[in-house]
Amino acid sequence: MAAIDALKISTSLSADFITAGTPCTITTKITNAHDDKIELLQIYYFIPHQVRWIDEVSLDEESKKQKEQKFFKRIFASSKLWKSVALPEGVDMIFGIGSENYEKSFASILPGESYVYSYEAYLPKWLFSSGFTVKFDGRVSYKYKDEVHYSTFSLNFLVRPPIESNIIGAVIGGVLGTSAKWLQGTVATKETGLDITFMTSTLLSIILGIVMVVFSSRRTGEVQPILTIEDFWGGMLAGFLVGYLGHEFFGKVVPLAK
Repeated sequence: MAAIDALKISTSLSADFITAGTPCTITTKITNAHDDKIELLQIYYFIPHQVRWIDEVSLDEESKKQKEQKFFKRIFASSKLWKSVALPEGVDMIFGIGSENYEKSFASILPGESYVYSYEAYLPKWLFSSGFTVKFDGRVSYKYKDEVHYSTFSLNFLVRPPIESNIIGAVIGGVLGTSAKWLQGTVATKETGLDITFMTSTLLSIILGIVMVVFSSRRTGEVQPILTIEDFWGGMLAGFLVGYLGHEFFGKVVPLAK
């Protein structure tokens, strides 16, 4: 006879890591390793406080309502639809019956067969997000030979900030770097007036900082950037250095093809 807790549970993501601010699909696969069928009663996810999960039922309902709206209003509203139906941060997610009486199952699994369930979640705080690991814990409740049993599982996944966060940091850093260089010059020359040179230098620093951020994100076997920019603060530092040290620094980090 198989052991009472004889479920094989695996969880996976739709990507190698989760990008903060962007929905990601979380998939749970439950395989029956018992010698008889089991009845799945509930899948319970203990959602971390940084995460919001998206209610698929509400999303479908809102999508149907949106189809009845005017064309232009529907286009602008579609990008925010999934955010409007996401539960608050840290609210646990339950699939299946919500009662502890376990009177009804939502799926039967024969020995050796599997059941797969997926849902979407995201991390709303993305601008100042840095790379870190989030842990999901979960519990499967099921009935085996008329007795209720539980099996736990967990998932560790890597979170990374979006490239937009790095770009915003580079823009701010470019302004700060150019300003610092200009202020240093005013101390030496005792001239405090702003001119077109300051404006053009700031714009150039912003453009070069953005290019540097994009270049640093191209990590392949053939392209390994000298400077690695991981988050908003890294982008701001890169933009500051470009604004303060000038295009010579940019040329060292982003070598131009000859």
